[in-house]
Amino acid sequence: MLNHSFNDPTCLIGATWCRTASIDFIEEFVCGMDLAAYKQDTRTQAAVERKMLVISEAAIRLGESAEIVCPGVAWRDIRGIGNWLRHQYDRYDRVNVETVWNTIHDDLPPLRQRWKKLFSDSL
Repeated sequence: MLNHSFNDPTCLIGATWCRTASIDFIEEFVCGMDLAAYKQDTRTQAAVERKMLVISEAAIRLGESAEIVCPGVAWRDIRGIGNWLRHQYDRYDRVNVETVWNTIHDDLPPLRQRWKKLFSDSL
């Protein structure tokens, strides 16, 4: 397994792109939707969950040094949502759609802002 860290500029750039692009895609997927529409659209739910997995994986690959470089971000939660999503496949009720919806609207916009600021400050 590769050990990526913030000391590797290619990892930082790649993780930044993955995260911001994934957040942008998620926002595009749900644009114009309310919670009721999102609950009915399983294709959008699947696309959002996939991009959340990408975000989580990028955070995992950055490792614990992420907290040092960008404090104040809930890195453990970001890494954890990937595990949570991966292990919901065997549940009858699948993923809690409201939890994902709240994450989209409450957690992703500030995360994108912090991440873009970190990246622009590091160049």
